[in-house]
Amino acid sequence: MKKVLISLLCLFACCAVSAETKKCAVEMVAFEQRVFDAYSSVSLKNNTTEDIHNVTFQITYYDMEGQEMDYQEFTEEIEIEPGKTKKLDIPAYERDRHYQYYKNKRDYLDYPTFKVEYELKGYNTASPEPEATPQQTDSFDVNKYTTNFMSIMPLVMLAAYIGLFFVVANMARRRNRSVAAWLLIAFFGSPILAIFIMLIAGDNDRMPL
Repeated sequence: MKKVLISLLCLFACCAVSAETKKCAVEMVAFEQRVFDAYSSVSLKNNTTEDIHNVTFQITYYDMEGQEMDYQEFTEEIEIEPGKTKKLDIPAYERDRHYQYYKNKRDYLDYPTFKVEYELKGYNTASPEPEATPQQTDSFDVNKYTTNFMSIMPLVMLAAYIGLFFVVANMARRRNRSVAAWLLIAFFGSPILAIFIMLIAGDNDRMPL
């Protein structure tokens, strides 16, 4: 029975050490934020035997009575060699209200102070593969442009037909001929026929009635 208890205690101790090691693989060794800082400075130490390339962590903010005020998770690209410490900047907490970290407090500045708690969420996580976007080709789609042209062709022909009536009216006016009469000829006959006849007939020396 004693051996079983000892084995269980050893197993529990190993699990606890393993969890602690994972939790502290990248630990925060320093935090700085002064009253007018735009960014907080976080110093992270690599306690592993491998290079750190990125890290995800959560900062929880507390007031001086220990009441939680806010928290925020950060994922930062950073290169830290094993056993080394490196600083990185994160957006300052409550910058507009001039909050200051309690260890950086200046007695002559009466601004709110806060404490922080650091929690490691992960490190050296693989970046998601960007989604492949279909390549755009500059090939000329004949069917597409043919369809579009055919859809507007009736409108073009109608506009051209109406334009011929304006030509007939303008020619009749310049040749001193009855605009109404020649428009009727164009309507019941053909605008092209009316234009052809006026070209042959020439100018009318008399004013139209």
